Amino acid sequence: CIEVERKQNQLAERDFDSNIRQKQRELYSIEQEIKTVDRNKDIMAADSEDRVKLSLKKAELENHKKKHKKIIDEYKDRIRRVLKGRLPLDKDLKKEITQALRPIRIEFDDLNTKSREAEKDVNMLQIKIEEVNNNLSKYRKDMESRKRFIESKLQSLDRQSLSIDSYLKVLETTREKRDVQKSKYNIADGMRQMFDPFERVARAHHVCPCCERPFSAEEEDEFVKKQQVKAASSAEHMKVLAVDSSNADSHFQQLDKLRMVYEEYVKIGKETIPNAEKDLHELTQELDLKSQALDDVIGVLAQVKADKESIEALVQPVETADRFFQEIQTWQKQVDDLEEKLDVGGQGVKTMEEIQSELNTLQSTNHIDYVAFASTFILQIM
Repeated sequence: CIEVERKQNQLAERDFDSNIRQKQRELYSIEQEIKTVDRNKDIMAADSEDRVKLSLKKAELENHKKKHKKIIDEYKDRIRRVLKGRLPLDKDLKKEITQALRPIRIEFDDLNTKSREAEKDVNMLQIKIEEVNNNLSKYRKDMESRKRFIESKLQSLDRQSLSIDSYLKVLETTREKRDVQKSKYNIADGMRQMFDPFERVARAHHVCPCCERPFSAEEEDEFVKKQQVKAASSAEHMKVLAVDSSNADSHFQQLDKLRMVYEEYVKIGKETIPNAEKDLHELTQELDLKSQALDDVIGVLAQVKADKESIEALVQPVETADRFFQEIQTWQKQVDDLEEKLDVGGQGVKTMEEIQSELNTLQSTNHIDYVAFASTFILQIM
């Protein structure tokens, strides 16, 4: 039993020595940690201004991130529609929106120019059509005026209501009447011119002017007397024929003066108006084509304009988001630089409260371990 007790005491002494050494190491380690934390506390106190700056910069950084995220969240669906379903990285967003806007602005400007040119063509054709319509109205009024004028003259000359369509027939009939009257007068005048020579020949040669048969005195007187009666009668008849011929010629001349008006009337009806109507038809067809082309351009222009405006509406918020992104990079660098500067012992950046709490914990642990060590040592001695 004595030997057993001796062995037990030897083992207890060895355990006691081991425990002492272990506790000493633990106390030493805690004391070193306390010194390190205490030193960090001193450094932190010296760097308090930088830590205030870091706290402010972190707050500003988070504020910028929130603002940036809010813009992206608000406009990301519209961005995807514009970019065919894609949402670029934050650093590329502004560039991609700018690149998407450039060609559509060029297309819009090109279509806008084409639209103005097409509208100008349509307006020009409308002006031409209006001019042709005005001319047609003028031609028809002019034609109607000439018609009324000719028909009025026909009525006043022939004492009957005649249409303009009968003008040529009336003119030809009047011409024939004039020619007949003139022929009658010429025949009568020829006969009259024969009577005077017959009388002179009978008195001079005492023979018949027609058969040259000799006249007796009585026959000669009778022949001359008959010739004088015929001459007197022919003179009266010639006066009547002269009046009739003059009247017929005057009538014809008055109708013939209407020929130019009638020819202009016919020309307007058969050439001028049909040509104008042909021009009107061609212009109307061209206007239909130009109007359709204008409608097509306007339709495409409206779509392109809507697309352009949808992208332009993103420019300002995207620029704001890009500005926030760039500022975030600046703030992040400043925060990283300060954190690197304030990072003590590789433990990361801690607040003064965190370091004080850690120091209190270590000091408390050190105290407890020291008390425990002392208690163990006393118990072993006893």
